[in-house]
Amino acid sequence: MQLALKGKKRVEDAIKKEITLISYSDDILKFVRNLIYPVKAQIQQHESKIIIITEQATDRGKIFGRGRERLEVILALVQRYFPVTEIKVV
Repeated sequence: MQLALKGKKRVEDAIKKEITLISYSDDILKFVRNLIYPVKAQIQQHESKIIIITEQATDRGKIFGRGRERLEVILALVQRYFPVTEIKVV
C-alpha cells in the first residue's frame, strides 16, 4: 500500500493534478462500495438500478457531493463497466 501511495504522489507531481485511486471489482456492489469509501452504506441492485441506503444525512451528503457532482462521477464510472441506468441514494 505504501508503495502505491508513493507512485500516486509521483504521478500527481508529474501531471500537476490530484488523482484518486479506486480498487476495481467485477462485483458491482463491491465496486460501488469502493467508490463511496469511507461511507458505510447498504448497497442493493434491482435490475439496472443501484440503491444506496444510508443511515445518516451526512453520509448522503458525502455521496452526493456539492451540486451532486460526486454522484454524477460515481454513476459515470459505474456505467463505464456495468449496465446501470440509475443510482438512487436513500
